[in-house]
Amino acid sequence: MRTSIRKTMLALVIGPVGAVLALNAPAQTVALQLWNPDPTAGSITVSAPFDPCDASCTLAVPLGDTVTLTAVPAAGHQFDGWADDCSTPATTCTLRMDGNKFVAVAFKSADAPPMTAIHRFHDAPDGWGPSNGALLADGGWLYGMTAAGGAAGGGTIFRETLDGSRHESLHQFVGGASDGFNPHGSLIDFGGMLYGTTYLGGTGFCFDGAFPDLWTPPPWFQSTCGTVFRINPDGSGFALLHLFTGDSTDGGSPNASLLAFDGRLYGTTTRGTIFRINPDGSGYTILHTFGDESPAGTLIVSAGQLYGMTRYGGLHAKGTIFRMNPDGSEFQVVYEFEDWISG
Repeated sequence: MRTSIRKTMLALVIGPVGAVLALNAPAQTVALQLWNPDPTAGSITVSAPFDPCDASCTLAVPLGDTVTLTAVPAAGHQFDGWADDCSTPATTCTLRMDGNKFVAVAFKSADAPPMTAIHRFHDAPDGWGPSNGALLADGGWLYGMTAAGGAAGGGTIFRETLDGSRHESLHQFVGGASDGFNPHGSLIDFGGMLYGTTYLGGTGFCFDGAFPDLWTPPPWFQSTCGTVFRINPDGSGFALLHLFTGDSTDGGSPNASLLAFDGRLYGTTTRGTIFRINPDGSGYTILHTFGDESPAGTLIVSAGQLYGMTRYGGLHAKGTIFRMNPDGSEFQVVYEFEDWISG
């Protein structure tokens, strides 16, 4: 990382006995952070007096100055867009430094198939790692979640216009007894509100392993089993509907999307349960408890029955497909996976 700083200004001050004192008075500066994830594909040139930025740079720029950035593709590559404080589709972006700024650039191979990135995630206050579910399209917006990033590193709920012209963070997960942490699965729209689950957060105790020596978890991490939450599409009204306890009568650590069916919400936890809950958080019920099978993936409905899968279990201990009635009755394993290799 390269840091460029302009020379300080020389100030003249009259001392207490009439002497003229020369002091180095640094100009007030703000930070311009530049991020180029693939320096082999191109670089960013910055208007004088700064040097080009090949990878990630932090520049100290006098407050109020104007800086011009230019994306310069390498041979065989082309400019693919700016992100964050630069939103222009042009290769040149001009910024007035009235505060700290963050700018990311992207390049792509010249023969890459046509594709437009409408948002590039970075860290706080944005999220990162949107890897656990699908986007939800509703009312001209795309809704989604990131597994990490945000103010506390616990992930975010966001929405984005279809053309990428506007990105909004609706909620940043912070963990603890009043919030979730590390959302999993996809958001679902039910009755005009958005519902989802977090793998961590809440008040139960689910973690029983050892932490890496180089990482000290936050105080709440060792006592969290996940949550079920809801939020309005504009980001208001966030509420936790259920805090998992992790014991055999409740389960914990959900890692799949919820299913809306027959006016209620259904879901699974990796600690071995299938549950049902009303949209207002009432009526939480365990419909089925597994042994060591660990259900995985989102439940579906077919012919009035719920279908799902387990990660383990079955005759060969390689996982199963199961079905059951929505009230938990008539649970049945319909297929057992086996580790078969063609010879």
